[in-house]
Amino acid sequence: MKAREIAAVVERIAPISGGMPGDELGFVYGTGEEEARGVATCWSPTRRVIEEAARAGCNMIISHEPLFFQRRWSVDAEAKNVWFEEAEDSAKAVNRARAAALKAMGGCVWRAHSNWDTAPRYGVIDALIAELALGAPTARSRFMTLHSVKEIAVRDLARKVQRTLDTGSVRVTGNLDRKVTRVATMIGGLGQMFNSVEEAATLGAEAVVAGECLAYTMWNAEELGLSLIEAGHGASENPGMRAMARWLAEQIPGTPVRFMDTGLAWTTV
Repeated sequence: MKAREIAAVVERIAPISGGMPGDELGFVYGTGEEEARGVATCWSPTRRVIEEAARAGCNMIISHEPLFFQRRWSVDAEAKNVWFEEAEDSAKAVNRARAAALKAMGGCVWRAHSNWDTAPRYGVIDALIAELALGAPTARSRFMTLHSVKEIAVRDLARKVQRTLDTGSVRVTGNLDRKVTRVATMIGGLGQMFNSVEEAATLGAEAVVAGECLAYTMWNAEELGLSLIEAGHGASENPGMRAMARWLAEQIPGTPVRFMDTGLAWTTV
């Protein structure tokens, strides 16, 4: 089965046209004409993930996050300033190593990002809701959901998030003994936009289970009276990539599909 045919299967429930305008979606390495011997889904296609995929016989990777580090990320969106002296994308050491690993395996990478965030049932948002057993949303915006839950202390909610998503240590704003009944989800890197928590407050949230957050975001949440639990970028989006692997395996039974955990690049001391 060709890689482009497998991508078309994913697009049945997560069309690229449904993603955010300007988002990097689709094939970011390879042409799609490759014969897919196996498929690996992952949060971030690091060199380790690429090499593990090759050892497992998977030459098509479906990733949620970008394959290559991009120079454009260093540009201040407001001032249009470039803050760092850095190489062009093709010359970056990490990018070259990842490309070399992909070339060695004869593989390709297809990126499913904002289109997979909102995919029904198996996408990042709905899969996170299911893993945390939050129940059906009582309110919803494009990338956030609000849930009514049985009264729970923030401390206990944080511990539930830790256990369920295997996060390790988490940062939490506000009073840990506070009891809450309205919990919002804010996946992935949305917390890197520090005004994002204002939408959660507008939805009526008392607590937010977030992915990765800036300090600014956490101060905004604290002053809004939101108890914010930072689960981590990958931890909040892994459920969606695991769900993709399970669902896709049912759709293409002749091709092996597996989820690969990107893991963490750090420890805490």
